[in-house]
Amino acid sequence: MNNIISISLLALVITSSALAQDIIKIKKGPDIKGLVTDMTYFSIIYKLYDKQDSGTFTLQKAEIRSITFADGRVESFNDAIKTKDTIVNTKTEDLYTRDATSTYSNNDQNNVNNNSNISGNNYIMDCKMAKLGTHDAEIYYTKGREAAIGTGTTAVLLGPLLGLVPAIVITKNPIRDKNLGYPNRQLMNNEAYSKAYRDTAERKKHKQTWKGYAVGSGVRVGLILVYVIAIIAIII
Repeated sequence: MNNIISISLLALVITSSALAQDIIKIKKGPDIKGLVTDMTYFSIIYKLYDKQDSGTFTLQKAEIRSITFADGRVESFNDAIKTKDTIVNTKTEDLYTRDATSTYSNNDQNNVNNNSNISGNNYIMDCKMAKLGTHDAEIYYTKGREAAIGTGTTAVLLGPLLGLVPAIVITKNPIRDKNLGYPNRQLMNNEAYSKAYRDTAERKKHKQTWKGYAVGSGVRVGLILVYVIAIIAIII
């Protein structure tokens, strides 16, 4: 029985670790296994995976090739700084005209031309802000990882059926404003940016929550099989 408990605890640790580890690939040097805790426009802040009590470290995005997050998403930083710097620091009036049509498809431009009720300039700016909101949410919203760990842990300890309860509750409730992690309050005042950011964050939360549930349920089923095999071995 003690062996079964030990295996369960080990599986729980492995599940939590697998869901919480980020791989930071830097341009010069070995990969870093860590946990990204925050990002700014030009840098990331992280903890070492195996030494999380050693404090936080900072890396400039210019030094990073990519980050593979715990949920499997890969973020490349080759163009991220340029994109952020260009859009955030561009004056509103310049945003209307600077290479506006080249960023979007012909369908986008046709929508502007064919809809007399929408100002072309405003439409293009909204497209840019929505694109930026989606981009930022992919980077800055990280609370979905906690949801994944929570649902995965519940599924391991209580089983897939009871594990459904927190998964459903988390996915049904909208993300609180304080948990969105957006980098700039002023940007959130823009309707197009805010909607794209929130929608993307919700999609990330849903995906990570159900991934955590699936992993936890799989571990639970595996533990049951191990237990059954152990009992059969004892009886035989």
